[in-house]
Amino acid sequence: MMVPFVRKHIELAAPDVVVLMGPLICQSLLDAPSLSVARGSWHKLSERPTLAIFPPAFLMQDPSAKRAAWHDLLMLKSRLDT
Repeated sequence: MMVPFVRKHIELAAPDVVVLMGPLICQSLLDAPSLSVARGSWHKLSERPTLAIFPPAFLMQDPSAKRAAWHDLLMLKSRLDT
């Protein structure tokens, strides 16, 4: 229901990169079956590079996912530096 509004907001804000945090938003905007499947690679959303990452609350519940989250943040940093 909110997907068209979020997409329009992204278009209006025109960010260089879109970062999606959490399973619900990733499933809704990327049509991914789960956040675990969507994270770790770049996607396109409104013709903008998009990265799905674990939300902080998940990392507090499952500290073993911090390594994967760090990898995602390094991917983001690399993209922003270029």
